[in-house]
Amino acid sequence: MSVAAATTLTFLGAAGTVTGSKFLIEIDYGLETQRRILVDAGQFQGEKAWREKNWEEFPVDPRTIDTVILTHAHMDHVGYLPALVRNGFTGLVVCTEGTARLAEIVLRELRASGALGAITDHFGERPLFSLQKSTLRRSAPEY
Repeated sequence: MSVAAATTLTFLGAAGTVTGSKFLIEIDYGLETQRRILVDAGQFQGEKAWREKNWEEFPVDPRTIDTVILTHAHMDHVGYLPALVRNGFTGLVVCTEGTARLAEIVLRELRASGALGAITDHFGERPLFSLQKSTLRRSAPEY
């Protein structure tokens, strides 16, 4: 087992609000070896100013995230996962079986309902994620 030279925790959501939970753990093992783990991939909800954050450029290239760990299946903890995938995330999604089942239902129902306030911007013009794909997979998710 390698010993980390440095580990950082960055709050990318749910800071200053209770929505949009995303916490990035970066583990640097030295010699250009690094792991990026995202704890939760939550969608910002509530007032327009918070919801608009769902369309801001993600501060880390999703292609460089190795793993997403989901703590539970609320939209403010799983709702941004499709956007991560759309932008190149292909790593593992780790969660309990119950969370996986509920997250799949939450995302599928959201897609099926067309609940504009949840999946699009304030005016319903910009979809947060594609409505073409529907399944949550524990590795290499596709949306």
